[in-house]
Amino acid sequence: MQNPVQIIIIDDNFRSNDPLMVDLQEKYGDSNVQIFRRPNEGIKYVLDHLSSKIVVLLDMDLGTSEKRGDAVFAEIQEKTLLVTVIIMSAKLQSLSNEELRGFINNHAFSAIDSNASVKTNLPIINKAVNQLSLRVDCALEEWILRHSPEDRDKPYLTLIGGEKYSLNQILAEIRKNTELGLSLQKKILNLTVELLARQKEKLAET
Repeated sequence: MQNPVQIIIIDDNFRSNDPLMVDLQEKYGDSNVQIFRRPNEGIKYVLDHLSSKIVVLLDMDLGTSEKRGDAVFAEIQEKTLLVTVIIMSAKLQSLSNEELRGFINNHAFSAIDSNASVKTNLPIINKAVNQLSLRVDCALEEWILRHSPEDRDKPYLTLIGGEKYSLNQILAEIRKNTELGLSLQKKILNLTVELLARQKEKLAET
């Protein structure tokens, strides 16, 4: 069984009874959808839970005395590129094309108008969640979860220097974008390509 996706909403005006909130809770579970009205609290929660699959709905205007959404986005990006961020604004059309391109070029998944209907916005959020399964860390998580909880915490990989890492620790390193995590992710991708090349006949039959 996969770990649930968490939907984190960082927005100072988002209501707990908003129709989008209701639909998200119905689909992903009440405890997996949370609102943070203060950006620093939202950032802390996200960075403290990098071992989880997270989609962030990020408002641009978070109050006159708070940091803007673009600063929040940059702060998350400094720590990891594996948190899926959707820019959300009631004034989406006021963002320049240059700003929107900047977000997308820096790995924001999409930008949505918070005034748009649930019918418009929910499919975009669902698509972001579905694409999580295509990432290396999430594919690795699916494989790890086939092991018993005890086996996940046993030493699995020993580095040249003698450091030992369990399967859970390997997943955490990848999600936190550490030097080790990036190296492991690259090696996993290279191994996948090599295996696909060896099995190209079988792949063509699927």
